[in-house]
Amino acid sequence: MSQKQRAIQQKKRAFAKARKQKKNPRELKRLRQQYAKAVKGVQNHVKSFADTTSNPIMAAFTANMLNADQHFDFMSQIAEDLKEEMPNSPYTKQFASKVEKKEALTKGKKAPDIQMTNPRGNKMALSDLRGKVVLVDFWASWCKPCRIENPNVVKTYKKYKDEGFTIFSVSLDKNKNKWKQAIQKDNLMWDYHVSDLKGWSNRAAQKYQVNSIPATFLVDREGKIIAKDLRGDKLAEKLAEVLNEKDKKSS
Repeated sequence: MSQKQRAIQQKKRAFAKARKQKKNPRELKRLRQQYAKAVKGVQNHVKSFADTTSNPIMAAFTANMLNADQHFDFMSQIAEDLKEEMPNSPYTKQFASKVEKKEALTKGKKAPDIQMTNPRGNKMALSDLRGKVVLVDFWASWCKPCRIENPNVVKTYKKYKDEGFTIFSVSLDKNKNKWKQAIQKDNLMWDYHVSDLKGWSNRAAQKYQVNSIPATFLVDREGKIIAKDLRGDKLAEKLAEVLNEKDKKSS
């Protein structure tokens, strides 16, 4: 791990610890800004190297360090360069496939349907919620950041549930009892909770290319992805914007 990567991990842990200890908002903001600044610095360094190296394979290998959601256009260009310079390389096909799969999950694309069973064994589908604004929330009972975020999710649900908003929770648990206990303990009161109890091999998680949790996708009434990984106030702000747009159209 490089010195810059270690610095990022240290700042990330400091922020997570402060959040868990419920430190004052000013201190949390300061730590969040430090973490974001460190991440941005590394991202800029990675992009600069990938953009200037004469080796297309090395450019793609380096670009893989970036968050594909945040830097999709850049990674897409790297994939096009690879196709042009090394069209028959297995690595070209692998990298291009990764970019193409990620493109299917970009803003404006239709959210892939999810059909899975709830704790009672009844099948539930994301498509059943068409007409509502839906937060697809990937989480697990064993995920500490998820459990820390859950009170914010509950608060947002209570505030907007009567305005056409709901949540479709997908658990990456393997233990059914722990999953059910976490739902009850965290007061996750919405109806749509599903899991195939396969952990990281969860079919929906693979379909949505989830490799860390919590991970969220905000889906509009037409079933299209409009935002990703919104938490806390950011989620509430986006919902206020989206739901307000509907009010304006109907008035």
